[in-house]
Amino acid sequence: MNSRIKFVLASPFLCLCAFAANFSKNLNQEDIESTNRKLASTLQHRAWTNSESAPRKITFNIGVESGVGFNTSVNNYGDKSGRVPSVLPIPKLYAAVSFQPDIHVSASLFPGANLAGITTYGFATEWFFLRDPRLVSYSMLLHYSHSQLFKEYRANTQGARFSANHDFKDFTLYGGAGFISVESRVNETLLAAGTDDKFYGSFHPHFIVGAKIDWDYPISIQAELIRQEISLGLLVAKTF
Repeated sequence: MNSRIKFVLASPFLCLCAFAANFSKNLNQEDIESTNRKLASTLQHRAWTNSESAPRKITFNIGVESGVGFNTSVNNYGDKSGRVPSVLPIPKLYAAVSFQPDIHVSASLFPGANLAGITTYGFATEWFFLRDPRLVSYSMLLHYSHSQLFKEYRANTQGARFSANHDFKDFTLYGGAGFISVESRVNETLLAAGTDDKFYGSFHPHFIVGAKIDWDYPISIQAELIRQEISLGLLVAKTF
């Protein structure tokens, strides 16, 4: 793996080591639901639809992904005392198994509670119900993630997505649409008076577009839209 790719993968870990963060206090229900929307794409498990779109045998993908969400205005909620970075990269270890011909199972993990106050893990199952290597292949995907941030915020993220992809000679383009929901709970000390201490949920449309480039270490790049929130993701993985 060349030095540029190593830097891309290592830099998010260095960023996470460099800060201590916290959420604002006096949060009400609307603040928590808005936070869900801002953080949904950052915390979710990216299933990387196209990691192995048409396996001829059982294959394994192992790599590192780095997602970046743009959490603007999170610190303006409540009493505005929060210190959550507006750009929050969460790199994860990624693994997937593709079973011939139609099932793709993936998982990701960032066990960083002692490193940056962040822990997140997730998994997904994808079913290809129509394939045409000369035209477009279609799939349906279900995913789930659990995350904890700074011992103040816990979230469960789940969703479903319909995707389509087309394989070219050295790269693949894909896109998808579906929904995503986030249920989160904050530390009771952060709640405004009269706000219930419980999980608050938000439900959003979810769109993705991405590409996989077939180099020695294939790279996948993905952009996502959840309501009006945009995030980016990068995966470098090796197929065995």
